[in-house]
Amino acid sequence: MTPATALCLRGALMLVLGATLAACSGPKLVERASAGFDLNGTWRLDHERSDAPPNAKAMVDRMDRAIVRSSRRQRLGRQLADAAVFAFITQDFPIAVAERLKVEQNADSMGIRYEPGGYRDVSWGEKDRGLWTVNAGWDPDGSLVIRSKSHDMRAWEEHVLLDADTLQVHLQVEAEAGNLDLVRVFVRE
Repeated sequence: MTPATALCLRGALMLVLGATLAACSGPKLVERASAGFDLNGTWRLDHERSDAPPNAKAMVDRMDRAIVRSSRRQRLGRQLADAAVFAFITQDFPIAVAERLKVEQNADSMGIRYEPGGYRDVSWGEKDRGLWTVNAGWDPDGSLVIRSKSHDMRAWEEHVLLDADTLQVHLQVEAEAGNLDLVRVFVRE
């Protein structure tokens, strides 16, 4: 192979790799709310239309049983760490267990008080927040999307207004310890 052919081949490979990574991250998000997308106010969970929240104790117990059955001792520490990370998903993503939301949305960010849970500030665009890199904005369909990634986890939240008073939040979390996929529906009070 000539040096020129190798250079062309390397360039083509880099283009394919770049396109693949871009496709994995989803469509480009815009930092301006879609017309009519207003989450301001208080929202109450609609239990009938929502998935049950994850049970952290059950997740850890299930992982503990898997560890006991595992015959590879060198993996024990890694599996225990994975169990702990997965158990704390509800801490990092309080939407998974929230019964009520209080939202203050403005042009460049929104604040969300989760009950139970804590407070979260979401700024439009890409920001580093502790262990997470968070990218928030609106996709081409007009849904608010919040993508979070850390060294060993990825999360995707899609907030869709089904109508002016009904909010559907789809949360997906991918971790080595397991995945979480749930839908929560809230109605405006």
